[in-house]
Amino acid sequence: MNDDDSKILEQIEKFTFQHNLWDADDTVIAAVSGGSDSVFMLMILRELSKMQSFDLRAIHINHLLRGEESDGDEIFVADLCKKWKIPLNIYRVNIADLSEKFHLGIEETARNRRLKIFADESKKYNGVIALAHTADDIVETFLFNLIRGTGIRGLSAIEPKRNRIVRPILPIWREQIIAVLRSHNIYWREDSSNLELKYSRNHIRNELVPFIKLHFGKDSIEHIESASEMIRTTKYALQRCFRMRHRIAFIGECDGIVSFQTDETLTDPFTFGELLRQVLIRLGIGLKRFSKERVERLFNALLIARPNNRITIYSGVFAVKTGDSLIFADHRPIQIVSQNVYVDEPISLDGGLGEMKIEIVSPNNDFGNISPFEAYLGYDGQEMSIRPYRNGMYFKPLSNVSMRLSKFLKNRGVPAIFRKALPLFFIGKKLAWVGGVEISEQFKIDNNTKNVVHIKWDGSFTKILSKSIKHSKNRKK
Repeated sequence: MNDDDSKILEQIEKFTFQHNLWDADDTVIAAVSGGSDSVFMLMILRELSKMQSFDLRAIHINHLLRGEESDGDEIFVADLCKKWKIPLNIYRVNIADLSEKFHLGIEETARNRRLKIFADESKKYNGVIALAHTADDIVETFLFNLIRGTGIRGLSAIEPKRNRIVRPILPIWREQIIAVLRSHNIYWREDSSNLELKYSRNHIRNELVPFIKLHFGKDSIEHIESASEMIRTTKYALQRCFRMRHRIAFIGECDGIVSFQTDETLTDPFTFGELLRQVLIRLGIGLKRFSKERVERLFNALLIARPNNRITIYSGVFAVKTGDSLIFADHRPIQIVSQNVYVDEPISLDGGLGEMKIEIVSPNNDFGNISPFEAYLGYDGQEMSIRPYRNGMYFKPLSNVSMRLSKFLKNRGVPAIFRKALPLFFIGKKLAWVGGVEISEQFKIDNNTKNVVHIKWDGSFTKILSKSIKHSKNRKK
């Protein structure tokens, strides 16, 4: 290698150490298409493998989309790896057929299949997959996302490492790559689809970037790359801030429910959008329909929404303000399941609604200052059970007359979405405790009480519920 080549190799090696792209015992698996960037990357990795003593392999994926040209790429990569004595696995995947089968676009289908192959290869060889993205790709991605509309994530530079995907030649420009390959008489394949202007990225690569260089100077492209890197650093700083904000605002989650403090969530559209992004991820919803306009519309709708009014997000997810909390939930019903309960046997409530413990205690205990998620009930030995809310049920609150359970729950401010999730504790045929809300007048402890059953309800859902209603304390005479 000449001095210029040595400087580039040194720059790349420093970059791999700086970003900890692989460990000493990792296998580095180069994804080689046959184009100039991937051929250069393979050449560099070959040199680095001698210096760092890691195992080097290669993979080539033939998408079977360009006929003889695709087959020619496959033959070229196979010959190159044979010449350089690099083990190679070749995958032939009919992307057009898969696209039709799964009703997805060609590009999305190809990307999904590549990621599946990368994951399999990485697991098989305990390795990382090296992709040949360059500094030019950072600029092109920045411009592409800027033009179509994006936020800070879209303007942020491509990550050097994400999970088991690494990009070792990211700081190198394509112009440098071509110069190195030509100086070593190393050939590569040109993908004819890179010249087709039906693809937006090709317009940017072949027309917009040359225009910027011509009219604003070569340095302007480097400035764009530098700005994208600075935005990536800024993104990390913001992510740290939002992790702190998330810890402050977060109340709890259980199956299909995520809850935040309203006043910490609806501070501004940007903060709300970041927290909403986390909600959708937690609920297993994709972010394809996530946009600045949608976030602002939802933010404004929630600001003026009445308590318990559902605001639709999308894909079955809705938001509702209750008490001090802002609750996000998916379309699945949140409902307790009927079951008999027994003393000293822990009860697991379905749907992530927590656990209950039941014990018999002395009636002489002090029952004051207890949590709404605890109850002390006079007990006469009858069968005990937990049942879900149903229309037509009646309940006799403390110091009050019997009333419809629906009216009682409404008076206590229990959100409608949680009414079927409340464990209703029955002794015999009578409702003794509305879990998390209040015990019945019929089961309060007095001087004639001989036996007391103590119930304690724990779990993430209790934290969500406690912020959603204003509790009245369980009382005793």
